[in-house]
Amino acid sequence: MINSAVVKLIIFDCDGVLVDTETLANQILYQKLIGKGMPISEKEMTQLFLGLTGLLPLFENNLFSATQVANGKPAPDLFLLAADHFAVKPEHCLVIEDSLTGCRAAQTAGMQLLVYNRSASATYPDVICNLQALLGILS
Repeated sequence: MINSAVVKLIIFDCDGVLVDTETLANQILYQKLIGKGMPISEKEMTQLFLGLTGLLPLFENNLFSATQVANGKPAPDLFLLAADHFAVKPEHCLVIEDSLTGCRAAQTAGMQLLVYNRSASATYPDVICNLQALLGILS
């Protein structure tokens, strides 16, 4: 069970939790655009299509990427980087994740974990199927 009394930082996985960007879909779109003579960089695509959700202003100064660490998930490096950035100990962090590799990374980092799964039953402990349920857990 989540110990919300000690949570000082919530770390959201982006792809699959906040937005569903599907890296493979972006790669295919990138190839199609290049094939049509519309050169666009991967950075430009990320800025254009993540920005569509309207969430970017809420997170823009607090985004962390696997490109910033030596080892991506399932290594804990990315989550530890975020915790260090905010000077919060791992045990005071709550990670919201939807992938097995991300869950492993959070657990290895020593952080609390809440699994986000749209198709799961909300009756399982530490699994939510919508972000509104997060409010109930933290209150």
